Amino acid sequence: MKTIRKEIDRANHITVISKFTESELLRYASDVCINKPISVIYNGVETLNQYGVCAKCPKSINEGDSFFFTLGQVREKKNFHVLLPMMKYFPKYQLYIAGVNNTEYAKKIQQTIEEQKISNVRLIGSISSEERLWLYQHCEAFLFPSLFEGFGLPVIEAMQFGKPVITSGQTSLNEIGGCYCYEWKDFEPKTMASFLIKSLMDFSAQPQKREEQIAYAMSFTYKKNIDAYFKLYSELCKTN
Repeated sequence: MKTIRKEIDRANHITVISKFTESELLRYASDVCINKPISVIYNGVETLNQYGVCAKCPKSINEGDSFFFTLGQVREKKNFHVLLPMMKYFPKYQLYIAGVNNTEYAKKIQQTIEEQKISNVRLIGSISSEERLWLYQHCEAFLFPSLFEGFGLPVIEAMQFGKPVITSGQTSLNEIGGCYCYEWKDFEPKTMASFLIKSLMDFSAQPQKREEQIAYAMSFTYKKNIDAYFKLYSELCKTN
């Protein structure tokens, strides 16, 4: 934080990737942000579904499985452990947790899976871009109970494929997901399972919502991101 504060102090103008990030900046470094304008410029997101022909099923996965998917470094803030007891209510589904899993938190999750004999949850580790595409394409839903995100890139990626997305709604996720995410209000396993079922039914009953969601996700373009920075830089050049 000391390094960040030093950089902020040097800046004439600050950019952040979400309103949540702005609020955190003001929360922890308001003294060095005084009289410095702040612009929220959302990330550009790669259009993944245009590369569908390159999708590849991970070798460790049965192509015929019905499954939920989640993605991210397996760390405490991702809150993946709350999905384990919930999955006991979905014996016909698998849950694949993809991402770097050489952490102590990942070890605890794997230990819980083994001790409680949860046969339908697997940590599949790091995946290739082709495997990520396949998992987004074929999952029944994308589950993202994260407790801390500055933006929440996987949420927009999953939306590109027209998949129901269920999140914690915390930090930036409500802002970035907007009305297109379903949000768990608590993490009691039975309540989570019930909400997931209702969310899947609601999403399935609203094909128009799926199309709107895809359009929304596709609006996070690199061009829009670059144009916003170019406009900002141009304005700064005129005033300095």
